[in-house]
Amino acid sequence: LLVDLAIWAMESDDLASARRALDRIDEDDRTTIEVVRAGTKLHLAEGALDRARQLCESALMDYPHDAGLLFDLAGVLGRSGRFEEGLRCLERVDAGGPDARVLRASLLRQAGDPVAARSLLDEPQPGAAAALEVIYSCRATDDAEGARRVWTSRSQALAMELAWRIQDPERWLRPLRPWPASVPLSRAEA
Repeated sequence: LLVDLAIWAMESDDLASARRALDRIDEDDRTTIEVVRAGTKLHLAEGALDRARQLCESALMDYPHDAGLLFDLAGVLGRSGRFEEGLRCLERVDAGGPDARVLRASLLRQAGDPVAARSLLDEPQPGAAAALEVIYSCRATDDAEGARRVWTSRSQALAMELAWRIQDPERWLRPLRPWPASVPLSRAEA
């Protein structure tokens, strides 16, 4: 019951109530998969990526084949910039589901392989996350026309989910301008 309260509070963006609910859970119950996954989501929402990773890795010692924990760990690793590790983690999951496929595509794109990311999502996947990942992959390969096709074909069905992310599709979906040679690509080059 406290886990459900914590999840509800997180969905309502009330992190303080979620934290209080999780803190009230008995010590014996804190290692259950449901509590660990809720704690991981709370740590992510609070920006505590290392703590979220440690919590998942610790729980995976007791539940090494739990797909939910592996999926959560892959997401945490991706948000931490550890894309290759996240992809290896997903290899341990039955990655046939749409959520796993979208996460794998996102990790591939962020690891520098947008073509492979896009090929994972060649067949339309349900939900806004999949449509956005295809659009991001199109943008990463400078395929503005491909991004526009995805937006046009999916925007009616997913208007509410996509509209807040892409307020100005005419501007956002046009071709990328070349990076100015006078501006360094990274701080190291500056």
